Amino acid sequence: MAILTDTSLAAIVKNELDNPAGGIRDFIETSMPLVEEGVVVDTGSVDGTREELEELQLEFPNLVVVDKKFRGFADARNESLKHVGTRFALVLDADERLEAYYARQLEEWRESYPNLAYEIDVVDIPFESPDTQGIDLGAHNVRFFELAPGLHFKHPIYERLYQGSNPVSPGLFENVTRFDLLQRTPARIFHYLPLEEQLAAKREWYKQQRLFSAKPLSSNKTLFWIACQLEKAAYLLRQRDAPGYNHR
Repeated sequence: MAILTDTSLAAIVKNELDNPAGGIRDFIETSMPLVEEGVVVDTGSVDGTREELEELQLEFPNLVVVDKKFRGFADARNESLKHVGTRFALVLDADERLEAYYARQLEEWRESYPNLAYEIDVVDIPFESPDTQGIDLGAHNVRFFELAPGLHFKHPIYERLYQGSNPVSPGLFENVTRFDLLQRTPARIFHYLPLEEQLAAKREWYKQQRLFSAKPLSSNKTLFWIACQLEKAAYLLRQRDAPGYNHR
């Protein structure tokens, strides 16, 4: 029985046969028991990830695999949501893990504090120094939410979740005006960071794909993180007098 009831995994992958978190097989084998269904959108893997997913479908009949040409992260995530058949979606990447303990916390929190979306801290774990951990409070999108009308992701890179024209959470360019859409939770997702040269290769690939819009999105992760923290601080200050915000 799934820990997160009426919930589907919604993931996008490319070349994740092996990664710092253990690879695509470990990702599916640890994530699928948490949910009732799973949707994985492959955006063009050439390392055997797609073939491994086909093998995994034999083990997990409730796993749906979709092929989609990469046209930005929001487009790929929105494609995954199209195939979700449950009320809620859990968004994870293949280099991330949600442990069963935190999944149970998330389920209890959802039952106790119903809302559209739920904020989960993402703990970055460096590959070269796994004992060093830091919580990323701004650079990750919302991971657990109800598939309400008008819910979608925006931005080809550093994507953010919106309901209609309203951003659900603060981001680098999101001016949150509603404070009642997002519920804080004590749950955590662990994000296993690649080596620095792999990060550099990824940033170069972003540039080649022309993902950076006219907005001054920074390819420097540290600068982007600092900008998100400043936005987060402003968000927390604005929330104090906002009626209906969930302070728990």
